[in-house]
Amino acid sequence: MKISPARLAAYKALCEIYTQGAFSNQAIDRHTRNIASNADARLASQIVYGTIKKANKIDKAILSLSRQKNAQENPYAKIAVSMGIYQMLFLDKTPDYAIVNDAVNIAKTFITNSIASYTNAILRNCARNRAELRQPEASYEGRLFYDYGISPELYREFRAYMAKPDVEALGIKLQEPPTLFIRANTLKTTPRQLINALSDIGISAYETYAPGTLQVSSGQRLFKSDLFKQGHFFVQDLSGAISTYALGPQPRDSIIDVCAAPGAKSFGAYLLGNGPKVYSSDINSDRLDMLYRNSKQLGINVKTLRRDAAAPCREQESYSKVICDVPCTGLGVIARKPEIAHSFTKEKQQPLIELQSSILKNSFDYLKPAGRLLYSTCTLSKAENEGIVQSFLSQAPNVRTAQITLPFDLQAPHEEMKEGMLLLNPAKDGCDGFFMCLLEKVPT
Repeated sequence: MKISPARLAAYKALCEIYTQGAFSNQAIDRHTRNIASNADARLASQIVYGTIKKANKIDKAILSLSRQKNAQENPYAKIAVSMGIYQMLFLDKTPDYAIVNDAVNIAKTFITNSIASYTNAILRNCARNRAELRQPEASYEGRLFYDYGISPELYREFRAYMAKPDVEALGIKLQEPPTLFIRANTLKTTPRQLINALSDIGISAYETYAPGTLQVSSGQRLFKSDLFKQGHFFVQDLSGAISTYALGPQPRDSIIDVCAAPGAKSFGAYLLGNGPKVYSSDINSDRLDMLYRNSKQLGINVKTLRRDAAAPCREQESYSKVICDVPCTGLGVIARKPEIAHSFTKEKQQPLIELQSSILKNSFDYLKPAGRLLYSTCTLSKAENEGIVQSFLSQAPNVRTAQITLPFDLQAPHEEMKEGMLLLNPAKDGCDGFFMCLLEKVPT
């Protein structure tokens, strides 16, 4: 039964995300890597991200279009219908007949004929009522929830940092496709040489305000290129690159990255510091093996260590700098992993807060006197950011914040850098949401 490669890949990826808890970016990669057409791969990615980001709006549409609760409660049926509704409401260039035919064939192939009939009926009903269903919400609260996927709990987290108009601006930004950034491997190339080499294979790129970090146009073709296979670059968001500059690695530094995998911050510290000793530590053996393979591909000399960052450190006062990028709720990367917006709860957050506190406390013990630690997260939750830092400052007598200085200007002003902290906002800074704090061990 014929189903377009894009919609088949999107359906399989969405099934993994909704029924197995897979991360969207990883599921998309698994199911698009063997698609021959770059256009089909892009469409599959667009359908997956869009269906998740517009899930609240789609659920509202389903309730208005159908009263068959049994079908709505079948997760596989809901996925087939939801991705069809997303395409009808938000992808103007896709013809209705193609959407309906593929959705019906998906239901026949993977679910049941009765679900196929239900899918056909609800999508045709959606086409008839498209103009009404795609209308933006009139109220502020409605726009946040239905148009931007911001739940009341998420709203409270964001309001701790920003005014109501800024929350809506953030919601709009998080609905946009994620931006892909790469870091030039200056052991093998220069940013300008890399931009020219990418242009030669049809990929546009330009250097951002963080030197060495490029924004690129195409992910599918990029990772099939010889430039990638030969280690001329690695993936790192602009926010991560900024954090490396904030740490300020130097050639004679000894640096440990306590939650290192997949390795971008370790690699960035090595390049920016012009070859300091870098130790990449992680609790996960498979991810650590991947980091090691990546380092060899890049020609970057880091030593890998398998350790639990939450356990007491083995080498007291052994390093001049520590990278402490902790596991978090990821509220700053919703554009890349939109499922986070639908799964966030305060109950799920609390164990992470306890883990973050343990990792920071134990990681600080690695520092030599006068050494510096960069604590960071990719979340926009005050409890996981300033809350963790302030609690640690109140308990540790030999720690103080150090002013963050950067050799370039950010897109927006950040007065908090004087206090040793920096909060990057996707809507204002052109990167993932990210928090960092620079801490210094006071000599006793």
